[in-house]
Amino acid sequence: MFAKKLLSQQLFCIISYFCPILEVGDEMSRYQLLLEELIKGLKMGVDAINAIESHIESADMKAEVLKQKAYYEKKILEGQVLKEDFKDSKTMATALETAFLKSMTKAKVMMDDSDAHIAEMLIQGCNMLIIELNQLVNHKDMDERICAYIQNILDQQQEHMDVLKKYL
Repeated sequence: MFAKKLLSQQLFCIISYFCPILEVGDEMSRYQLLLEELIKGLKMGVDAINAIESHIESADMKAEVLKQKAYYEKKILEGQVLKEDFKDSKTMATALETAFLKSMTKAKVMMDDSDAHIAEMLIQGCNMLIIELNQLVNHKDMDERICAYIQNILDQQQEHMDVLKKYL
């Protein structure tokens, strides 16, 4: 059970920062923090894919997962550019958080490294991200540029899930 929920829990922990961020008083600070957390979550997604990609047996699935990773890397760059519009702050994921993510993801894959299990892990992560990002998009005070950025990520997550379902 522990192994099946790890990736979802990792994404949930990252994304759970968003709700308190929406309460920050200074609008610029709020958007900086929000974008920082979005970027951090995308980086953790890249790290999770890096940890599991060598365990994927199906060439088609591996290609899809690497496409998802490339998309995350692209959105990280776009988020960093967007964050510049809100006077970028310097805080990023700590080395400890990154090490924890990598070790936990590897542990989960070691328990079951089948393509079906990896697809399940990725789909669970996508589901958690979709729920949290939808809550952000529905927030009435959200900047339009950030909403568009989030909506693009939401659309792509659904596409990733649809592709990964055939590997279950």
